Amino acid sequence: IIESGTEVFFWSSASHQDLVNSLTEMGIACVNVQVTNADDLMNALEIIAKVFDTDYAHSQLEKYKTKYAEYRQYTQTQVEKIPENIKKSVLVIGNVDSLVGYGDSTYTADWARFVGLDYIIPSNDGADQVNLTMEQIYEFDPDIIVANGIFDVEATYADPVWSVMRATQDKMLLSNPSALDFWSMPTTEAPLQYIWALNKFYPEYAGELNPIDETIFFYKEFFDFEMTRKDAEAIIAGEHYLMSN
Repeated sequence: IIESGTEVFFWSSASHQDLVNSLTEMGIACVNVQVTNADDLMNALEIIAKVFDTDYAHSQLEKYKTKYAEYRQYTQTQVEKIPENIKKSVLVIGNVDSLVGYGDSTYTADWARFVGLDYIIPSNDGADQVNLTMEQIYEFDPDIIVANGIFDVEATYADPVWSVMRATQDKMLLSNPSALDFWSMPTTEAPLQYIWALNKFYPEYAGELNPIDETIFFYKEFFDFEMTRKDAEAIIAGEHYLMSN
């Protein structure tokens, strides 16, 4: 980091503290942009824009805030139409071979509840992550299991360890979409999670926004990346187009 000529180091996890201390001693500015909810994400982006302090950074931030607010408002309006008796439960894990859940106060819990899902997590005393067992997952037996990791979907569906679960039988054991990072994590791609989740879990209440069209628009608008429809479809399908290529 020092040899690269870094002037500012953005960090977001307590696990980075030792590194931050070392960099600070070397005279490198370290800026905490930790995110646990949607408001935090906006605050983090505002901090980053202020650090760069260019016209481009500020204009992109304003466009982004507008689009994010639009997606949030749209999602809220659609979720209000969903009857309570059809709302689904979800468990979000690191991967099918890494049974780590995300705490009750994390960004993961925030987006799941915002799109009308009953977020399942065992008591974890406020920790950001909690190790799970298959026995616990069997006991929860959620309607949906979302993995923030790449896995062989067909092989997992055929695996007797997973095949007995309702989510698997209903084809609702899913790999979360990802391009540069998983949409379910608190990154700049996070707004797309709302549109994807609505269409995937409550298609009859998803409204007119098409996740493929929105994906193509979003990466052009905020990353200046011309995405083909095929690429967008691969991301929506959980094939992790950009991350894995």
